[in-house]
Amino acid sequence: MSDPNDKKIIEYKEQEKKFWNDQRNLNVYNLFVQGKSITDICTALNYRPLTVEKIITTAFFVKRLEHHLRGVMFTTQVAQILAKDNIFSKLWDRVRDNIEDIPPEICLKELTKLFPQKKDGMI
Repeated sequence: MSDPNDKKIIEYKEQEKKFWNDQRNLNVYNLFVQGKSITDICTALNYRPLTVEKIITTAFFVKRLEHHLRGVMFTTQVAQILAKDNIFSKLWDRVRDNIEDIPPEICLKELTKLFPQKKDGMI
């Protein structure tokens, strides 16, 4: 016995596959992802603005666009973390090289400036 929800899911996936098998939809998606405006897409593909807007507002288009944007955001966040790690390691290497020239008394004085004074209730 088949579940009606399974039929709906299969039907939805078939509709999505049919939508993306249409080359016009893929062309609009590719230009949209490249940052083209609706006017530019209309000019490039010789479509009416209403046609492009209809394609852009479909659930399948929005779903794939959201997936693409999540990928871009993740890639950007990873790049930022790697850049920060690289900068930190370079700064740490520089500090480690320079700290040998500083007397321990000055180091201790600077460290006490960085950390707050002991207050009531603190360990």
